[in-house]
Amino acid sequence: MRNIDTAEEIADDTFFELIIHPKRYSFKTPLKTYLYAIGRNKAVSYIRKRKNILPVSLDEKAEIPDDLPSLEEEFIRSERDEKINAAINKLPDEQRAFIHLMYFENQSYDEITKILGKTKKQLYNISQSVKTTLKALLEKEGILLSDKSLSK
Repeated sequence: MRNIDTAEEIADDTFFELIIHPKRYSFKTPLKTYLYAIGRNKAVSYIRKRKNILPVSLDEKAEIPDDLPSLEEEFIRSERDEKINAAINKLPDEQRAFIHLMYFENQSYDEITKILGKTKKQLYNISQSVKTTLKALLEKEGILLSDKSLSK
């Protein structure tokens, strides 16, 4: 969500759902995973109601080492990040959700299967499809990635 107020509202609704319907939570999954699933469903509902697809942001930057990068390196990195963000935004919703959960939220495959409601095999297929599609999109933009940079 790009709007902090909307994100807070969805978070409130998520916790409200847990408080209002406590019996829906079965202690078979971690509470964190259950809350992510509720939050994701609330966010998807919100987006569908407004028919406005919001891209995943890549504003999170890696920590800068002690020796600061030159202005040129910083410009190249920002250009690369924009191209990666644009490529991710071209992916289907399910693939974008997978990337966000896997790489930005550091969720495990087990947690992602529960959040997205997919089997491990389906998640593996989504993962392979994301890698292939994203690599092709980035190569069109002149960004070459090794297979290791896309694996986790």
